[in-house]
Amino acid sequence: MLLVVDVGNTHIVIGIYQGAALLHHWRVATRVERTGDEYGILIASFLERAAVVDVQHAIIASVVPPVQAALVRAMRRYLRLTPLVVGPGLKSGIAIHYDHPKEVG
Repeated sequence: MLLVVDVGNTHIVIGIYQGAALLHHWRVATRVERTGDEYGILIASFLERAAVVDVQHAIIASVVPPVQAALVRAMRRYLRLTPLVVGPGLKSGIAIHYDHPKEVG
């Protein structure tokens, strides 16, 4: 299973995929002041309540760097996963035809 996290300025959307199928999803408020421990407990509790035990991979896309860092720490500590972080320099195979690609959210 794949844990996906999309961090926006207002909300964080978390989902669990098995192949192309979205099995579960949750939305929480984005809070820069939350620690990695807080995010870790929050995500772990979502997974526990949904009886998800076999997450093997994780990916984060974020426009809020402090939250991204806290989520990486959370996943490493609570899920024993090192997430792939989507950002500038990631070779995704998607061409960004924009004057300033690093400004794309």
